[in-house]
Amino acid sequence: MDSGRIAFTPAVEISYLPHELQDKVAEIFERDEATPSYAQMVRFRRLHSEGKLTADTIEDIMAKPKANQRETVKFSYERIARFFPPEYSTKQMEDAIVRILEERKREVSRLRDDEERG
Repeated sequence: MDSGRIAFTPAVEISYLPHELQDKVAEIFERDEATPSYAQMVRFRRLHSEGKLTADTIEDIMAKPKANQRETVKFSYERIARFFPPEYSTKQMEDAIVRILEERKREVSRLRDDEERG
């Protein structure tokens, strides 16, 4: 954990765990290249104080995607602004794009249904 690949606050939290559980976190960290979040480390520490933290529990918690690891899609403003009125906010652009995609999905579903029927 001293290599600087884990943030300071989660590293502090992990230091409160027994060495064998620290080793389990490090093993998962190395194997899955998944650094524990501060929230996960606080949860580990709480579960340990309740006598409920096991290697399996650590494995389960670390397997869940963290909020900051969710995939996102981003477009540059310059790339899409030309499709919208100049007064549109980025939120209005996002809403319009989602609306268009929902309409397109319904249209594709209707076409598939029509093809299947006849």
